[in-house]
Amino acid sequence: TINLTSSDNAGSAVYIRANAGTSETIKIHADQGSGAGAIELTSDAGGIDLNAAADKDIALDSGQVLITATHNTACTIYLHANGGTSETVKIHSDQGTSVTEGAASVSLLSDAGGVELRSTANLANAINITADGGTTSTIQIFNDQGTAVNEGVASIQLLSDVGGIGIKSGLNAAGAIRLTADAGTSETIVLHAD
Repeated sequence: TINLTSSDNAGSAVYIRANAGTSETIKIHADQGSGAGAIELTSDAGGIDLNAAADKDIALDSGQVLITATHNTACTIYLHANGGTSETVKIHSDQGTSVTEGAASVSLLSDAGGVELRSTANLANAINITADGGTTSTIQIFNDQGTAVNEGVASIQLLSDVGGIGIKSGLNAAGAIRLTADAGTSETIVLHAD
């Protein structure tokens, strides 16, 4: 067992540094530990800070990556890109094929609150939802249990406070745009300009 302990109440109380040249590395390696915490970084009172050069990566590579925050505040988990006008944030499932509700290859889930997609960019296609996987790809918006039908609180709403709402199909065939109600003998479809 090797313990490194400092009793100095100062910055860099324990400091491990390599400063020998451009090929130097620092490695912490658990060779045979198989527990969930084979390597642990723990801070009882303060945070943990990981910094890399602006053009280098911080890479996490494992069987599963779990990020859990227990702080009851806004932005409890915050993914933030702040590197320049060409920056992007991407969530990418490279090989997952599941489309099952709640277990799709990419899922955004909220058990108690809502899920919001928002853009403050003053651009065309500020929010763009695209399926581009082939001729049988579809986009589905599905509310499984909502029952509201009132104007402004329907279970599925498309709202525009200032501009219009456009529905367009490039298909040259019958049924290119279809509005279907299929719930029973009292069903109706209402298109209303107020």
